[in-house]
Amino acid sequence: MVQYAVCMWSNLASSDDAAPGDAARITRANLHGRVVVVGDVVGRYVAIRYGDADFIISATQLTPIEHVAFDVGEPVLYKGAPATVRDVLWHFKDARPNYYVAQADRKISKRLSDTDLERYGG
Repeated sequence: MVQYAVCMWSNLASSDDAAPGDAARITRANLHGRVVVVGDVVGRYVAIRYGDADFIISATQLTPIEHVAFDVGEPVLYKGAPATVRDVLWHFKDARPNYYVAQADRKISKRLSDTDLERYGG
């Protein structure tokens, strides 16, 4: 079973909260509030993935969550047309993920819930 977490990394995080060399990459990726896939424990850190990028970060910078229907890069149907999930951000007040998609290389700016999207094999 895939595990997910909200990345709480901000530019105020200590460089000790990431594997050597990853702190700057995580900051540039702007992962704060994004839903990441949690991987294996690597020493005192945890491997995470966001889209096709991998990072090594302290577990203290992650808040585990349970329900995530779609992952970054996953093909979906939005309003009956093929789309790709381009971003998954956590909505803190509603305690649920918001999905952002792209259709035909055009970013759709509307916040979407898992009920707005359907699985698509592409």
